[in-house]
Amino acid sequence: MNVKKPLANQPVSLFESTGNLLQSTTTDVFGDFSFKNIDAKKTYSIDLGKNDSVPEGEPIYLAKQTGEIIKSIFRNKERYFKFEVLAPDINTLSILSVEDPDITLKNFAKEKNEKEKVIVDNIYYAQDSYTLLPEAKQKLVKIIKTMKVNKNLYLEVSSFTDSRGDDNYNLELSKKRALEVSKFIISQGIPAIRVTGNGYGETKILNRCVNGVEDCSEKEYALNRRTEFKFIKH
Repeated sequence: MNVKKPLANQPVSLFESTGNLLQSTTTDVFGDFSFKNIDAKKTYSIDLGKNDSVPEGEPIYLAKQTGEIIKSIFRNKERYFKFEVLAPDINTLSILSVEDPDITLKNFAKEKNEKEKVIVDNIYYAQDSYTLLPEAKQKLVKIIKTMKVNKNLYLEVSSFTDSRGDDNYNLELSKKRALEVSKFIISQGIPAIRVTGNGYGETKILNRCVNGVEDCSEKEYALNRRTEFKFIKH
C-alpha cells in the first residue's frame, strides 16, 4: 500500500493571475491549509516554494480532507512547486470547507442565478448532548439575520456524527441535534415552514474513518462531526 505522508509546516502563498501576492500561510501537521474569501470566478496560482524533503522527480499532491487527490504537482524549472488554480479546482476544493460562512451566505443571497448553496460548519454541543452551546448560537444568529433579510431563503439542516459509538445511538443523537438547531432558528422569528432538520448519524462518513478503523486522528474524526446547512431559494 502506497501511503502518502502530509507535507507539514510548508509555507504556502496565494497569488492573483497578475502576480500580486494575496495571502500567505503554512500547512499544519496534517498538511492542511486554507485561504479565505476566494472568488470562485477568478484564476489564482499557489506557490509552495522549494522543499528538499520531497525526493527528486516525485510530485506532491493537492487533495481534499477525504483523501481524494485533485492534482499532482511537479517541480518547475526553478525547482519550485507552483501551480495554477482554475475556477473548477476552487469549486471542488471548497465543497467541504467554507472559511467564512457569513460572507458566503450573503454572496449567495445576492446571486440571482444560484439556487442552492451548502455550507458546512461546526456547531458545538456538550459531549453526548444535543443542547446548543453559546458559541453555537452565536454562529446561528448570523444565519438568522440573513434569512430575515432574504425571505425567499429556505433552510435544510443536516447533522452528522463520526463512527465512534453505537450506530443507532449516533443516529438518534444527530436527529436531536438537527432538531435543536431548527428549533432555535424558528424561536428567533423564522417561520417553521422555512426550516427543516434531520440527522444522519454516521451514515455519510466523508473519509476512511468508518467502523473498524481505529487509527484515525481527532482531525479526521472531526471532519465527519459536521452540520450541513443547505439554503434553497424559493
